[in-house]
Amino acid sequence: MFARDFAKAMLCLNEGVKPCSKCTSCIKFEGQNNPDYFEIEPDGNSIKIEQMRSMQKTVLEKPIASERKVYVINNSELMTKEAGNSLLKTLEEPPEYVCIILITSNANMLLNTIKSRCTKISFSKLETEELKDILSKLGTTREEHF
Repeated sequence: MFARDFAKAMLCLNEGVKPCSKCTSCIKFEGQNNPDYFEIEPDGNSIKIEQMRSMQKTVLEKPIASERKVYVINNSELMTKEAGNSLLKTLEEPPEYVCIILITSNANMLLNTIKSRCTKISFSKLETEELKDILSKLGTTREEHF
């Protein structure tokens, strides 16, 4: 959820507070139709080299609706060794307009060479009361989850 919100803000065209939810980029993002936002999910039990090669091809293309492009790789610890090594090529010299976000629940499973080229942002587990407060502010109270 944080990665999506962060991506939306990065892609926002507004000069002021981001995301504005009003510019064409934000509207396309909310409609899950922003051509500059990509999510990569495991294909079966892993993220395969073909997925990284496909990403590398689109990375080189300029952004269409925004000034940047954002790639979110979910469950990145599931990358095969070959996929990880392929990703390294992009991480070493990414175009200035590209942001790649790796989401993992176990960073120890990522190649050390990948970890050395990333900025780590850790999220701690929320206490039940904190989570209830956040959900309440969002207008959702789903007690069955607690």
